[in-house]
Amino acid sequence: MAKHSKDKIKSPTNRRNPVTGAGYKSLIQWSKSILYGFLGAALFYVFNHVLLFSPPPDQEYVITFSIISGVLAFICSTRLFQQNVDKIIYPALGLILVQVLVTIALTYSWISANGFWLFLSGTMAIPLGIVWYFILKYKVVSEPVNTDFVFPIKSLFQDIYLRIISIVVFLICGVLIFYRLGFYDIWEDENSVINAAIGIQQHGMAYLQDGYERVWIHSLLISWVFDLFGVSEFTGRLPSAVFGLIFVLICYYVYSRWYGKGLIAVMIPIVCLMNDRFLILFRYMRMYALLIPIFLLGVYILYRTITIKNKEVFFRGHRIRFLNNKILYIALSVVMLLLLAHLQKLSMIILPVFFIFISILVWYLKTKELKYFLLVAIGVGIILAFLSFGLELHSLRMFRQVASAMLTKHSVYGDYYRYILDNGLPVNSTMMTMIGGMGLLRARVSRSIKSILVISYLLIGISLLFMVYLIASEGLDYRYIAHIVPFVVGILLFVWYQSGRLVSSKTASLWLFFILIVSFLSFKEDYKRVYVKHPWAPSYSIVYKTLKDKYRRGDALFAQNVKTYYLDPVQLAGNLYHKVPGRKEYTLEQFKQDITFAQRGWVMWDKHKIYHWREDVITYIYQNFKPYHGGPIDDLGVELWYFDEKILNKKQSEE
Repeated sequence: MAKHSKDKIKSPTNRRNPVTGAGYKSLIQWSKSILYGFLGAALFYVFNHVLLFSPPPDQEYVITFSIISGVLAFICSTRLFQQNVDKIIYPALGLILVQVLVTIALTYSWISANGFWLFLSGTMAIPLGIVWYFILKYKVVSEPVNTDFVFPIKSLFQDIYLRIISIVVFLICGVLIFYRLGFYDIWEDENSVINAAIGIQQHGMAYLQDGYERVWIHSLLISWVFDLFGVSEFTGRLPSAVFGLIFVLICYYVYSRWYGKGLIAVMIPIVCLMNDRFLILFRYMRMYALLIPIFLLGVYILYRTITIKNKEVFFRGHRIRFLNNKILYIALSVVMLLLLAHLQKLSMIILPVFFIFISILVWYLKTKELKYFLLVAIGVGIILAFLSFGLELHSLRMFRQVASAMLTKHSVYGDYYRYILDNGLPVNSTMMTMIGGMGLLRARVSRSIKSILVISYLLIGISLLFMVYLIASEGLDYRYIAHIVPFVVGILLFVWYQSGRLVSSKTASLWLFFILIVSFLSFKEDYKRVYVKHPWAPSYSIVYKTLKDKYRRGDALFAQNVKTYYLDPVQLAGNLYHKVPGRKEYTLEQFKQDITFAQRGWVMWDKHKIYHWREDVITYIYQNFKPYHGGPIDDLGVELWYFDEKILNKKQSEE
């Protein structure tokens, strides 16, 4: 008996104390919950101002709901919430759906903006996103884990209904892109592009030495189209439209391989194109139409370069020596990076994103190949830093801007939050979805899904960091961040699909069509800016024709930003053409002196560029000159006013 008792005694060094082990786990759990609480509070405190129908700017209100969000995050991270999450799913998702419906109703003024609706749409967006985060974290389980980091595309489009939907969506996107493609006159920077393309057509590449040389590949492409189909607004925009269709096809391929759901891949491009600001970029004679699909493809190629397994390459049944698919993808990655750097310096956001992504993979997977990739990435990063800060390479100028802005006082451009979030769903609901979607990073989903989510969130987060806080005012425009929008829409649709699966796997796809319907409401509201009248697309051809018909030899011309595709101001007025300086540098005194010397002539400006003129100059023109376009005459987007000796003498006699 004593022997048996002795055998049961274990040394503390050889046996873990269950009480101590349980205490350690409990301490870890409490620490995590406290951390979640702080993060939840910080989330509301930092980002509540981003929301439309947002909480009042009262500091006590913000602090109160920051604390509430923190407490909510703390509670949701506990075991008690996890054990009862099945009971919470239906009411929580129901409340989330109500928030979306209320936000939509407020957006389109279907309901009055009273206190309760504002509270539900604005104040509750982040707290509901926090609850959504933990629901997805605890409950979502993906399909069988894919070890190749991508899903096979053939099996995703086997269903005949999905093939039909993909064809219908492609045709709808084609109509959206091509309908009235040549309707607008040349507008904004299209003038420089079309002149460059004509210059290349007439004089070859030598034209670029003295003309518009930015993104010469794009100008060269348009010049080839002009050779085939002639010069017009339609043919100049034709390459952009074609790349719009290419964007649709790339979305089909890339997102079906990434998310493993063909319907999500089919929905992403049409939801993107339902945003009028996104759609018009494929109807605009600029390089952004090339950048958006090429950036998406570039991200995919870099992703495959890092994650693809080494395999031999065969051609017509024969193995090619010294070549494997990894080497091919590395070569493709280099080509894509050079092309992206040429198209737009802002696309270089891809570099820090993939450096962080490689670092994360090394941390979790610890393979030799990934460690080699990380070492190469560090080496390349050092070289790029030298090229950016030492040699000041233009394509890497963004990083110099960021570095200099970090060390000096700068403005915060919150518009970029709305550019990013107002896609698919209204701003508040997209913010809520993005918060909830981060729960998938902690859920039991496949490694490939988590990888794509990490890349998408990195692209969005770092882009916002650069554009909202660190880039100068020259970067304040939707088109500068449009190449990130498909990644936002991808997260949006995937999160809603996974949430739908928690309710019913049979009806999960219907949640995607709900997003499409909401997107259509946005398009229905704003489609006129694409097909009828855009505030930045004046009718230059009409106004310039009036000027040319009415112009007399000896008339002066005061103008800026003249679209030389329709009118060469120097050829028309010679040395009597006064190129008015922008940024309100032209004073009333100087203007009076110039028109007195000229005696008669014309003053012309773009209505949407009025901020370049001083208010007192515009007031003087309105009070004394004769209108031909703009003002009380019409709304063609270009102001054209005439003055002569009688007008000037009358003004002088009155004074």
